[in-house]
Amino acid sequence: MSDFIKDILKSLSKKDKIIKKIYNTSSIEDIWNNVIEKKLKKYTKIENYETKNKILIVSCNKNIVMQEILFKKNEIIKIINEQLNEEIVVDIKVIRR
Repeated sequence: MSDFIKDILKSLSKKDKIIKKIYNTSSIEDIWNNVIEKKLKKYTKIENYETKNKILIVSCNKNIVMQEILFKKNEIIKIINEQLNEEIVVDIKVIRR
């Protein structure tokens, strides 16, 4: 997503919960794509972001990758929150696809 659109969504997200979810999900996906190693990224997909509980739901199609994500979960959460300067994610749930 372009920076221009992100800036608009960011300002609108302060007024609307749906736009906030769209903005947060988009931002998390961008960070996910930069943080997760290529070998893991190709087996994962962000399925949902629960705004109320601040839970990121990621699907995965390989058990070994699921374990790797769960092992690095706290580190990933920390990076996402630091890059967004806000506690956006408090937990990551990994589901099988």
